[in-house]
Amino acid sequence: MFTVADIQEKLPNWPDPVVNEWLPYFANDIGWPPAEPLGKDRWGGILGSRPLIWWADVTWKEENTDCGFAKLSRSTQGASRM
Repeated sequence: MFTVADIQEKLPNWPDPVVNEWLPYFANDIGWPPAEPLGKDRWGGILGSRPLIWWADVTWKEENTDCGFAKLSRSTQGASRM
């Protein structure tokens, strides 16, 4: 079982909430760390086909966004009514 500490070893600049809520599920499902270079497994899609070293240099900032129904695209609003 992979821990948050295992993930943060490779992604030390990632905020705790991003790591805690997102990555342990996938790490424990498909393994950690992702293969280098990324193959055709799920990590390629999850990481946008970018290598882990690229993600390690990403700078994060918190933003507040209105995700209310009126802010959704028309197609998304229509799909939610189904």
